[in-house]
Amino acid sequence: MKLVSSFGALKVQSNVGTAVQEAPWRFVFYDVRIRRSCNPQVWCFPAISSIRLTSGIVCPSVFRTSHSDPNINETSSYCDLSPLYGHNAEVQEKVRAYNGLGYLHPDTFGEDRLLFLPPAVCSILVLFNRNHNVCLLSLRMLFQHA
Repeated sequence: MKLVSSFGALKVQSNVGTAVQEAPWRFVFYDVRIRRSCNPQVWCFPAISSIRLTSGIVCPSVFRTSHSDPNINETSSYCDLSPLYGHNAEVQEKVRAYNGLGYLHPDTFGEDRLLFLPPAVCSILVLFNRNHNVCLLSLRMLFQHA
């Protein structure tokens, strides 16, 4: 076995198994899916609207009080997009497709309390859902050989 250093990390090269295939360039996914290709001033929301919509997603995920004891906060300590993916296993089963590919059901999100907020907050979560599925599809196309 040979240790290979890459940006401070050590990896062990496998000499058993499949043939060696060239992995895609490391920034291909960023170039294809994430980088803006047009002038951001033309289509971006004003900054105050973006902050208001983001706070509409973050605030309900920070404050989840227990129904049995109001002194207990049931949120996790991670910023994990639980309004999109669900905060417990029951909600996650409703959001995730469980088809072995990691997809989410189309246009769904796990936080029902957001339905009482302005519709733009829910539409941002639907966009996150669609972006999740599109990113998975892009990754599958990039790593077909794996």
